[in-house]
Amino acid sequence: MTYSRSLTGDSVSPRQAERFFENLLSRFRTMTSARADLEEEILQLSRQIDALSSAEKKKEGKTDGEVSVVIMTKKPTDIQLRLTYRKSLPISTNVDFS
Repeated sequence: MTYSRSLTGDSVSPRQAERFFENLLSRFRTMTSARADLEEEILQLSRQIDALSSAEKKKEGKTDGEVSVVIMTKKPTDIQLRLTYRKSLPISTNVDFS
């Protein structure tokens, strides 16, 4: 606290103060511009991700595999079971067991 009180503008020339504030303002503008650029890039990437996700083809059909499921009911009923899994590739596969 005492250090901040010891700082005064008496020992700083007007030109030094002006350069300091110009430098500060320049850095602020650079950071603002960089932030805007990054936000625009993030928006573009988000749009690309959305486009890729919606364009991702879903395959329905039969496949070899085994899944064990236990479903209990109080009375006989019809059910529809849907199994969704993802391969190691980024393609989602839906299999409908009716």
